[in-house]
Amino acid sequence: MASVALPAISSAIFGVPVQLCAMEYARAVKRFSKDFPAANLREVHFVDITAQTIKVIQEAFHRMITEGKDDINDRLMFRRL
Repeated sequence: MASVALPAISSAIFGVPVQLCAMEYARAVKRFSKDFPAANLREVHFVDITAQTIKVIQEAFHRMITEGKDDINDRLMFRRL
């Protein structure tokens, strides 16, 4: 399997803050890449019915990968949506 699409779960019906979910998604992808470097998985797509949730997920990945920040307590992550 070279790619997988995952629904952005827990941030809506279960009430978990979307920023927290997004950082955990990014951490999980980063951890998987580190733990399984020979895996054939090349693309991970997070999908949701709202553009705002996708934007928050993209921002979390950007913060973790580009800026090296993965602190969910960072006030910038918990701005009002």
